[in-house]
Amino acid sequence: MSAIEVEAGATVAHLKRLAKEEALRAWTKRWSSTKPSRRFAPANRMTPSWKLKKHFKKLPRKLYGRTLQCRTGHAFIGEYYADFVQSEATDCLCGEHFQ
Repeated sequence: MSAIEVEAGATVAHLKRLAKEEALRAWTKRWSSTKPSRRFAPANRMTPSWKLKKHFKKLPRKLYGRTLQCRTGHAFIGEYYADFVQSEATDCLCGEHFQ
């Protein structure tokens, strides 16, 4: 992480903005240099951002929550149950091994 140059007389708000910009730069650099892995890999195609993308803002809250769960691999689906809730069935109703 690079140091933030502090100007004499800089306000706290200005310093927070600089720190936030630096954090986003570091996050983006790490994101672009790390190969996506595990269940999250297919969903990890959007560059890091502090704000929601436009198409997510338009989703109803419940649908957004489910979308986020699926994107992060924390949805209550077969793969999740296989890892964290072994007492639950992991097979899909359609016959597939995982939901």
